[in-house]
Amino acid sequence: MCITKTYIRLIISIILVVFTCQCEEDNYPARERVPVYAGMYDTGFVYQEFEPALQVALKLDTSNNCYYGYDSVDIDTDGEYDFFIEEKVKKEKLDSGKSGLDFYNSHYEIKLGNYFEVVFKKEDLPIGPGMYARISWVDTISYNTRIDAISYWDWRKIQNFPISMWRDSTITCTGSYFSNSCWYDVDEEIKYIAIRRKSGYDYKYGWIKVNAASRYQLAYMSFAFER
Repeated sequence: MCITKTYIRLIISIILVVFTCQCEEDNYPARERVPVYAGMYDTGFVYQEFEPALQVALKLDTSNNCYYGYDSVDIDTDGEYDFFIEEKVKKEKLDSGKSGLDFYNSHYEIKLGNYFEVVFKKEDLPIGPGMYARISWVDTISYNTRIDAISYWDWRKIQNFPISMWRDSTITCTGSYFSNSCWYDVDEEIKYIAIRRKSGYDYKYGWIKVNAASRYQLAYMSFAFER
């Protein structure tokens, strides 16, 4: 009987401790989020401006008759690259500057490392009668858009898995087309890529400024990311 009473007292004590801790946690004031806006920064950000602007250096691959290029950026300046760029363009398309049907699938893709995320835009593709597949594009963000209030973020479960900024005249197996993405023909010359990364129970946010006047020569002008 004594053992049973002792056991019950122990259980009650544990419950009281857990309840007290939960109350203290619930009453702890949440940290107020300082808004993050595309194109704006202060001393609380890591900021870097590219001079001249960073562009993928394309080299001609004569064996495949295409231009190829890669580059990368260390967003949080910790010595590890986080943002990877790949561009592949059919030679005739870049030389002429014309769009059109492209079975070669010219494209511009990014990859995110070290658990960075990017704001994306979803599009449903018709692949058969009543059937659709979904594709994600890197979304274009306008100046002064509040980034931390955006809800559509893409984090690749397989790190360094690509997400497209644009693809040239892609066609589905049913013969129907989907858009080339919002980066293909922008409504403003200057656009932003919104980024974030988990930090404790919150996120750190930032942006990358892009001159998108030419889809084949996207120019990265600067970036900022919360410290």
